[in-house]
Amino acid sequence: MLLELSTLIAVAGFSFATSASPGPNTLLLASSGARFGLKQTLPHMFGVNIGILIMMLAGAIGIGSLLQSYPLLQLIMRLLCTGYLLYLAWKLARDNTAETDNQNQQPVSFFQAITIQWINPKVWMMVVTAMSVFPTDADDTYLISALQVAIVMAVINLPSIALWVTFGSTMRKLLKTPKQQRGFCIGMGLLTAATAAVIWI
Repeated sequence: MLLELSTLIAVAGFSFATSASPGPNTLLLASSGARFGLKQTLPHMFGVNIGILIMMLAGAIGIGSLLQSYPLLQLIMRLLCTGYLLYLAWKLARDNTAETDNQNQQPVSFFQAITIQWINPKVWMMVVTAMSVFPTDADDTYLISALQVAIVMAVINLPSIALWVTFGSTMRKLLKTPKQQRGFCIGMGLLTAATAAVIWI
């Protein structure tokens, strides 16, 4: 049973709004694009996308409901995410977009990007909201409709996050002086730190 067109459009709109808005994934992808360029950031970008698809599929079978049922799990997830984001913010603020400064560094890998999604509160919000709002309520059609929601979310997510990678790689070309590069990295670091604070609101 296919979801109605109006529902699919609503899912696509929700996916774009949540995927393209600032958050841990988008800021890290933009920073990676600026530091390493588009080509080297592709594994990170595809890892984010596949990680979100896996989590959406997990949400379709009820893992999102499990998270809602255990506040301690939510707290642990937030603590892990906060610690990781503050660490990344510190690294970003100290880094430079110049190629010579990045020769001994590596962008986030495909599998690292998948793993990060499991401690990303924004992604969990996407999963819980999408799986509680869009699939049909009927027991015999819920799983099929939930799978459709997961696929649409992942399809829309990819070009949405690609915008941030493109932004970062474009900034890489525009930032000519070390001072400009340094200012960009500090700014991205501060935004990442701010994102860590927002998850507690």
